Amino acid sequence: DANVTVTGNFVGSVVKTDTFSAAGIALGTPNYGTSRIANNSVSGVVANGTAGDFAGGIVVGSAGTTYAPTQIYFNSVSMTGARDSTTNATTGSYALAIIGANPNSDVRDNALSNTQTAANGGATNTAGSYAIGLTSIGLYNLFSSNFNDLYTSGVSSHFASVGVLASTTTAQVPFFDRGSFAAWKAETGTDSSSISADPQFTSATDLRPLGGSPLLGAGQSI
Repeated sequence: DANVTVTGNFVGSVVKTDTFSAAGIALGTPNYGTSRIANNSVSGVVANGTAGDFAGGIVVGSAGTTYAPTQIYFNSVSMTGARDSTTNATTGSYALAIIGANPNSDVRDNALSNTQTAANGGATNTAGSYAIGLTSIGLYNLFSSNFNDLYTSGVSSHFASVGVLASTTTAQVPFFDRGSFAAWKAETGTDSSSISADPQFTSATDLRPLGGSPLLGAGQSI
């Protein structure tokens, strides 16, 4: 993949009820050129996620090189509903997942909301719900993120993760999870002008903000 443009799409009802992963928009790792994912609406992505698999609204491979930046701008992602009714789900779900060491990704003006639940998704369990996740840990000098709304809520909320996307043991959860907006910002040094609030979408599938939404006027002109 190189110089990819994915814009202006409505993506929904991407459901995987058995094993394996599911993603609304997925981009492989580019080796050169500027790729852009912008102005997309993603909802209804559900996967129970057995070991090694996960659900992602937007999933991006991002190389740790200045020759292949990925721009993720003005997307709205809503991850809602129950992922399972038993304990089938063993890994997380992500509004945005970025795969790659020291990813060269610019994440701005996105509304990333995840309120999904899972029977195995409690605070110390493995099937948590995340607004954002990176496979990188400790390397963020090529990564930028700001003027976003990063929001999670509910009994399965884990907020953000670094280092791994498909944690499969409870021992890994406290090491990789950043369970609050403050912890995410402290880890990555990003999102100083972002917010963490219910985006107040019109519905689970209509991601236009309501009149009182905190998204209104909260972005940055690009």
